[in-house]
Amino acid sequence: MKKLFALFLAGCLLMLAACGGSTASSAAPASSAAPASSAAPAESKPEEKPAWKPTKPFEICIPYSAGGGSSIVSQTYAQIINEEGYCDTRMDYVNKPGGGTAIGLAYVAAKRGNPYYLLAYAPSIVSTPLQSYSGVDYHDLTPIVVFGQETFCLAVSADSPFQTFDEMVEYAKAHPGELTSCGTSVGSSNHIFMLKCQDAAGFETTYVPLDGSGEAATQVLGGHMDIAVQKISDVVNFVEAGQMRILCVGDAIRNRALPDVPTLQELGYDVNFGMPRAVCAPADIDPAAAEYLAGVFKKLCESERWKNEYVEKNGFGANPLYLEDAQAFIDQEYETYKTYLTDLGLVDPASV
Repeated sequence: MKKLFALFLAGCLLMLAACGGSTASSAAPASSAAPASSAAPAESKPEEKPAWKPTKPFEICIPYSAGGGSSIVSQTYAQIINEEGYCDTRMDYVNKPGGGTAIGLAYVAAKRGNPYYLLAYAPSIVSTPLQSYSGVDYHDLTPIVVFGQETFCLAVSADSPFQTFDEMVEYAKAHPGELTSCGTSVGSSNHIFMLKCQDAAGFETTYVPLDGSGEAATQVLGGHMDIAVQKISDVVNFVEAGQMRILCVGDAIRNRALPDVPTLQELGYDVNFGMPRAVCAPADIDPAAAEYLAGVFKKLCESERWKNEYVEKNGFGANPLYLEDAQAFIDQEYETYKTYLTDLGLVDPASV
């Protein structure tokens, strides 16, 4: 009996030893596998989005009739861009006049999100909707570039008694409303430039609206008006012929075409106002497309050909701004026009 018990006990000890061995041997692989399972998986790099490039031509909508200033500048920059290869496709243009730029504005604004439709900007893009809102305004656009501005000036005939702006101001202060100034329609950029001059220097004239900018020089040369409120490009030929004299220009720096004529800021008056030339796309376009377009126009603005064929030739106040800076410029334009058009009674304050 004792022998049987001893054999049974020995068998139990052998079984326990076997179980202990198997437990120890199975633990080892688990501990050795732990480092591998705790290692972080390799991070995959996000794929870079390819640069935006156009796949078809752009269309520039000019909201005026052919032959005017907007057509000339738009045709000039489109031609240079195409011929110099600044764009991967072409830039074509189409005239869509009517409604004081309302037709062209509505046409491009309706292409929301489509970068292939561009609008040749002029001040009426902000002023017309202020006076007769039709459901769209400049907020429905993405500014791409502001090239600068056509510089305004105050010009008199060569036989005028006024040799300087300050002489004219002194006389006007002593004879309020006696002097006549003339330009395009009431509330136009010409008119607002005159009002800004008057506000800054504290004098008054009687402003006479005419049918076109060219008529102002004719009226002054004929002795019917005292002061022509015009762009430099409209009067520079008369100045070179010795028929007219320019008293001041409304730009931040002296104009290349008239280096001897002082700016209003030089004379101590805080006036820097002209007729900007710009390009806008519809709202909500791909930011990469906006960057591409800004790059195209930057190449243009930095080219000698643009400077020679447009800037120098037209006495243009070149000061290019792009994207956010262009937006800020046009925002300020809107506020200026809103203020002056409201003061003139052309805008209902409750509607803006």
